[in-house]
Amino acid sequence: MGLPSLLLFWPLALLCLSGVLANQDSSKYELILYWRLRQFMIDAVGEKENVVVPLCESPCDFKDFMKAVTVKRKGPKLKEPDGITNRKDAKGRTLYQWYPDYDKDFSVFTDDLFSDPEEATKKLDDVQFTGQFKKRTQFEGADSFDDIVSSITDVIKKFQAALVADGRDPNGGWFNEIKNLISIAANGRRYNRAIHLTQEFRDWLDENPTLRSVNVQMTGLIHRAPDFDYRKVDLHATYDANRAVVGIEEWETPIKIFAVIQNSKGSALGHVNCIRLLEKLEKRLNAGCK
Repeated sequence: MGLPSLLLFWPLALLCLSGVLANQDSSKYELILYWRLRQFMIDAVGEKENVVVPLCESPCDFKDFMKAVTVKRKGPKLKEPDGITNRKDAKGRTLYQWYPDYDKDFSVFTDDLFSDPEEATKKLDDVQFTGQFKKRTQFEGADSFDDIVSSITDVIKKFQAALVADGRDPNGGWFNEIKNLISIAANGRRYNRAIHLTQEFRDWLDENPTLRSVNVQMTGLIHRAPDFDYRKVDLHATYDANRAVVGIEEWETPIKIFAVIQNSKGSALGHVNCIRLLEKLEKRLNAGCK
């Protein structure tokens, strides 16, 4: 696959990583992906031609970047050491905990740190990253998917020309790092969806008197890089293991297609579509982009 085709696929992945569809298990890696992609594009086409988070004007350090793209949430009131009295500022106003906490040390977010995304996510935990992105902050004026594709297409031409002019290889360095982040982000979404689907299935069983005694069967342990370990509900095995439950035969089809139904509606469908899109992108990247 040529470079233009690869880059055209990036905005599709980035669309999945925007506000509504973000989740706590993958959002930290997605944030790093945005940051590194921004740096990658600036390195290739220059600050003036960059379109990733353009509202973060130069000089845009990582703290400024986070402020531009993530949701800031008000937390509990801060307390004095006695644990009872509210802390106040010099003007007597009550102080609150904020998420993210921009009073934390952001100097730790260096290029060396981001080269190890697992360590970088630990530091994001330290500054209490919310896991939520603001809407329409990735690209200026992009209110729809068509706007995003149009904006990226224009930049791709300049980006490709810059690489060719510099005689640089687009398949090394930053490229490999972004490829890894895309894979991890997809794994985070798989993990998140599996955990939620398990709870949805158990809740559904509890809502049906006939099924409350059903013993849920799980798959073997699934490991996905870097540290997502989980089990999925084995719907067919669950039905087969509970054939003795009186009346369960009437629920055979709903049990066996439960995941299909749940994953085809609401926010779950959005997550599933993002996972599929990231899977396609990951396969193309791993194929060597020839």
